[in-house]
Amino acid sequence: MDHAARPVTVDALNVRFGRKHILKDVSLKIEPGRLYAIVGPNGSGKTTLLNSILKTVDSSGGSVYLYGNDNKRMGAKAIARMVSAVPQSTAIEFDFTVEEVVMMGRMPYLSRFRTESPDDFEIVDQSLRLADVEWLRERLINRLSGGERQRAVIARAICQTTGLILMDEPVSSLDIHHQISVLNTVRGLVQNSGVTVMLVLHDLNLAMQYSDEVVLMDDGRIVKTGAPEEVLTPGNIGGVYGIEVAVVDNPLSRRPYILARFNSQ
Repeated sequence: MDHAARPVTVDALNVRFGRKHILKDVSLKIEPGRLYAIVGPNGSGKTTLLNSILKTVDSSGGSVYLYGNDNKRMGAKAIARMVSAVPQSTAIEFDFTVEEVVMMGRMPYLSRFRTESPDDFEIVDQSLRLADVEWLRERLINRLSGGERQRAVIARAICQTTGLILMDEPVSSLDIHHQISVLNTVRGLVQNSGVTVMLVLHDLNLAMQYSDEVVLMDDGRIVKTGAPEEVLTPGNIGGVYGIEVAVVDNPLSRRPYILARFNSQ
């Protein structure tokens, strides 16, 4: 694929925090219109990889290209017009309405001399619908449930109208109903709107069920990238997580399902 058409190209990326080497020669090519699940143990570098793409952490070597543009040479506003983010924490300090929070996604396109236009409000309306939070438009963001607030923050990311959305553990604090609901929304966004999504997940079965590609990380390196059933094998999982698992057919989804061995005393 043409380098400029690819949402993200990571080339031999290294990140250090003091003496700690967080990312070690990471290279990765992200293709458009696909959902990538980034998985791996705590401390394996998943969040740092996302932050490196956003240029919110400094690299000590290597490069990140957004649609062929070296992000080192890009300002924050230029990056925000190419990639939007859903962070781990969705806490918002002030009690804005959901509509006001979603409108924040238009900030990269506004300036001191340009306020919100009718087009901006139309994009907000579309984003609320896509994230299924239109009915929450006038509600205060800090009065919502965790699942509702997460959808509102996803709507804000959609409103940024980028081709790439990064999500850092978007369902880790939600119950199983809201996990499935949010990921159904994300899956539909990829399929129907053609955006590319990279999301960090801890639940390997959710990664197996929802992703087009899995990026398995361990100790700052990428162990394997590919289709979920090719990456999330008993051998790869055992090697990275140090546990014994079996992969079986899920009779409901007809996708592979991971079962772990539990040692009870």
